[in-house]
Amino acid sequence: MLSSCPNITTFLIKSLGHKRFSKHCSTLELIYSSLNGLSDTSVFNKCLLISPLDKNSNTGNYSYNWNEDTEIFTTSITNRFIFETNKVSGNHLNADMRFLKRWGLELDYLQLWEENTNFGNNALAVYTVLAKYNRVRTERFNAWWGLGAAYVDGEVNELGFTYGLGAEFFLIEPFSLESNFNQTLINDNSVNKFNALLNYHRKQYKFTGGYEHLKMGNIGFSNFTFGIGISL
Repeated sequence: MLSSCPNITTFLIKSLGHKRFSKHCSTLELIYSSLNGLSDTSVFNKCLLISPLDKNSNTGNYSYNWNEDTEIFTTSITNRFIFETNKVSGNHLNADMRFLKRWGLELDYLQLWEENTNFGNNALAVYTVLAKYNRVRTERFNAWWGLGAAYVDGEVNELGFTYGLGAEFFLIEPFSLESNFNQTLINDNSVNKFNALLNYHRKQYKFTGGYEHLKMGNIGFSNFTFGIGISL
């Protein structure tokens, strides 16, 4: 776990080659520098459901049968809080739109905040847009991949190419396991986002929690995350 304490930050500075920074640089300031390049180093046609584990279907995001719960367009909105230390925290807002059985569009907003006694507060944001193809669509398991772009804000201000992939397995009602990976290429570096989540489904709502790992440039840190979602 990263923090702004001098010993951890000193190690990061040495590993990144930031000789001109003091040992009191904050975590987000190190990320800014790394990303700015300052370091010297086939299945079947499925019916799309408005919400998973619906009381009339008892399946995941897709069903083999066309019924009153079938939709040609659905949107799932999820908001999760993330915690790395008592000084680094963030919020992860995601809108996942599915349409025409196979296709999707994902809008993702990650915001990080850090409190630093020496340099004040810092913030970093990552805005991601992904065009998605839902390759595997069964009643209990679905998987996707996508391509798009991401913009890194907060003293980085760079646009980069991004790709992602993910899957969700509805193991037993009302629970599902979900995992997603996304990588954005910025200035010969990358911004990686990975999560592994346990979801509890209740009607059109989803309560979610688990693990999220972020790697920005050469800085990586692990987070606990939890939140709530809704299917529209």
